Amino acid sequence: MTPRLFFPKLLIKGASLDYKQTHYLKNVLRIKEGEKIIVFDGNGNEAKANIDLIAEKKINITIETIKKISNDPPIKLVIGQCLCLANKMDYVVQKSVELGA
Repeated sequence: MTPRLFFPKLLIKGASLDYKQTHYLKNVLRIKEGEKIIVFDGNGNEAKANIDLIAEKKINITIETIKKISNDPPIKLVIGQCLCLANKMDYVVQKSVELGA
């Protein structure tokens, strides 16, 4: 499975990943130079990227193709919930948001 990372500087050429993303890719996923990742900017843009250089505290990437995506769910979801205790209601709201309601 290709790693997918939030990268707000998607449209800027020659940008590099920040320290936390570098640590995640390098030490947790143990990614190597030449491998592919997917980056997105949160504004509906997604791109395939190639790992060019892995340094001590940064990773340089090359953006290959940028495309617009839509993350809207294919179905409409309506949740009905009766009143419950406050601590349970927080849990219901949390799970409803995770489902996309």
